[in-house]
Amino acid sequence: MFEEKNNTSNNISIKDFYNIYQKVKESHYIFNCSDIDELKKIHQIAINDLKKSIPEYYSFEEGSPNFRKSNYQNKKSIVNGYFEQYNYFPWNKNSESIFIGLKDPLNLFFQINNLYCIEKKGSGYFELTGLKSNRLFNKKYFVRVCYQHFPRTKGYLSIHRDPIGSHQFSAPIISLSELKKQGLYYILNNDKINVQSVMSYGDALYVDQSRLHAVEHDLEKDKGTEHFLISVHRYHSDSSFLQSSTK
Repeated sequence: MFEEKNNTSNNISIKDFYNIYQKVKESHYIFNCSDIDELKKIHQIAINDLKKSIPEYYSFEEGSPNFRKSNYQNKKSIVNGYFEQYNYFPWNKNSESIFIGLKDPLNLFFQINNLYCIEKKGSGYFELTGLKSNRLFNKKYFVRVCYQHFPRTKGYLSIHRDPIGSHQFSAPIISLSELKKQGLYYILNNDKINVQSVMSYGDALYVDQSRLHAVEHDLEKDKGTEHFLISVHRYHSDSSFLQSSTK
């Protein structure tokens, strides 16, 4: 469903994966979408799921339901922001279409993080986490997809860093906004890199998540900023949860 130079993640060579990994370390990599219609279908599913639900919060534990989170500058949040979020977990039947629709950026996620683990930890990603494309959760880790909507004018996510480690080096963000000027950015060598301004609808961004990054207010587009985020977490009951997540 996603491609770079007309190649899906399944057709990228080992050498290409290595080159992509190097780009992520140096700056960022953008993976282009090859099936916009399919992405629009799961985008609409996420919009509908958000609209028909009420804000409620569940701990990240195996068996937890998918849920809507509304953060309107909640003082208890580790990262300040103003946004709506709908969380999808891989053990829930009604998450299947979302995870299947994002299988290509998810596969590239595993390839990039596998190279990181080999380089930094001396072992592959699956050996360290037990996760792969057909095993999205176990007793220690799980993959989450969340749909996030930052409303026009008010919506934002404050600047922050996310922990990196064997669980993930780069968590892809799939743009659900048309090309625009304001939204997602990160800091590299003290310079603001406005990646939102080069991301078309469906583009997946891979960047070292320990870099400072944020979502700024969009004062122009009626729909604000929307995206899917793919990330790996420990369960809340795990005492080391905060080492692997800012959420």
